[in-house]
Amino acid sequence: MSEIKFRAWYLPEKRMYYRAYQKLSHVLLCEDDHGTNAGHGTPTIRANYDDCILDQSTTILDKNGQEIFENDVIILSDGNQIRKVVVGSVPDMYKSRKLHPLKSVMDQYYFQKPIDQLDIEIVGHAHNLGSDPGGSDPTVSHIQFGLDAHSDNNRKRQ
Repeated sequence: MSEIKFRAWYLPEKRMYYRAYQKLSHVLLCEDDHGTNAGHGTPTIRANYDDCILDQSTTILDKNGQEIFENDVIILSDGNQIRKVVVGSVPDMYKSRKLHPLKSVMDQYYFQKPIDQLDIEIVGHAHNLGSDPGGSDPTVSHIQFGLDAHSDNNRKRQ
């Protein structure tokens, strides 16, 4: 089984930390170590859980080689259409159901190319956009991956 990676938005500083490790009584926040510690990061802060929003990795890289996490704002393009969405929850954390992390995008929007042939680019993250993930941009869709867009659970999580 592969490692499940998390990063954290640290609320007191309104800042993203490269890696976050969940411990029994705290979250260990790490700065980017630029590969010197096998990519695990350099421990920086022991934070309370209440002060952090943890984002799980989708294990997918965008076209620039950046790892895509929950709450990233991404642009998807197949050459014919462009969609700007906020990445929601990863539907299959342990990969037991073999669901693609961006399955709900493909279910909601029809793209002419398979998902592995789309241009995907990270353009930001939802934490610094406030309560409106799209800001003033009406083209941003907030999608909770793995959930039906009309379910009660989805409305509670947004």
